[in-house]
Amino acid sequence: TSILGMRELVKTPFKFVLTKAELLENLDKRRESLVGRKSSNSLLAFSAQCNFSGYKLPLELIESVQKQGLINAGTQVAGNDLKNEPDLGNFYVLLDAAAFVGTSYLNIGKYKPDFFCVSFYKMFGFPTGVGALIVSKRGQSVLQKKYYGGGTVNIAMTREDFHEKRAGFSSQFEDGTLSFLNIASLLEGFNTLERLVPAKGGRNTMERISNYVFQLAKYGYDKLSTLKHANGQKLLKFYNHTSYQDKRYQGGVITFNVLHEDGAFVGFAEVACLAAVFNIQLRTGCFCNPGACQWFLELSNN
Repeated sequence: TSILGMRELVKTPFKFVLTKAELLENLDKRRESLVGRKSSNSLLAFSAQCNFSGYKLPLELIESVQKQGLINAGTQVAGNDLKNEPDLGNFYVLLDAAAFVGTSYLNIGKYKPDFFCVSFYKMFGFPTGVGALIVSKRGQSVLQKKYYGGGTVNIAMTREDFHEKRAGFSSQFEDGTLSFLNIASLLEGFNTLERLVPAKGGRNTMERISNYVFQLAKYGYDKLSTLKHANGQKLLKFYNHTSYQDKRYQGGVITFNVLHEDGAFVGFAEVACLAAVFNIQLRTGCFCNPGACQWFLELSNN
């Protein structure tokens, strides 16, 4: 939902949406690069891990798109029809890593998005409301801020339409008083993770956590897959891309619908209520991910 909401902030009328399959086409490195032949800029935004299915997109996409652009731009959802003309401008990549970094290791030395965002709440469970946008030097060259608030300008005139932004890049974007008490507590969060799951056997803390979470999800999926009604009808219908066979592409999410013995769906609200009675916590609904929900459930726009 956050990435969809960004479409309202982008000035360009030309907006596209890509499916997983269309996005993966851009890993093909055999074609000629057309990037940079025009001075225009394009932005590709995608999630490192789908919070609906737990699928992890290959992060090699970042460099591929930066160097080659998009082989398949997907479906145009706004603007005049471009008639499949190739985009000859520069390509920048925004990686939504909020779900990914909660249980996975993001190697920024190897994969270099122009922008990526994280949520510390999803890593530690505390504090809420604290995240970060990390911007590369390349990304800083094109990110221009219009609004300004307290602490982001050297001078602002009231009776004249004039202001001067502060020189430091981050100083221009941190409006008002930061949540410094919560920010200070982040260090304890990192220290706690490293204390509970120290680096071992050539794996750092997050690599060990990622391996454990995948094994836990695979165990849960394998066990839940065996559940059936008395008539042989499967109890659950799962939604994923990997069947939990490869930890490189699967995170710790198990998404399913509960089925009646005739194969009809049990409403998610009913499932949530029954789970709560037995102190089982489930996240129900479309998980702030309408795109994946629509694709897996095969729902049309109508």
